[in-house]
Amino acid sequence: MDLKNIAAKLESGPDYSAVLADLASLRADISRLAANVSSEARNAGTQAADSLNSSAHSLYDGMSDSARTTAKAAGAQMDAHPVMSLILAFSLGFVGSKLLSR
Repeated sequence: MDLKNIAAKLESGPDYSAVLADLASLRADISRLAANVSSEARNAGTQAADSLNSSAHSLYDGMSDSARTTAKAAGAQMDAHPVMSLILAFSLGFVGSKLLSR
């Protein structure tokens, strides 16, 4: 038998149109599935980035407040004991210069 004859017999059969319809339906379903997966992945990525951004801002704000409080406390300590603060600053500078000069 010739390939053209086989193809003609297959195309004329009742199952051929049903198979074509099923393939078209399957193609449409896969296309919709791919679009949904892409959309869900994009949404999950956006939510993760937003959550990370929010956490980073909270951490930064907390550390900023803590540093501000510490700086105020150190300033108050220096105001309360200016001579001791000057001696301490000189001593730390002297020790630091000795360590760095080696």
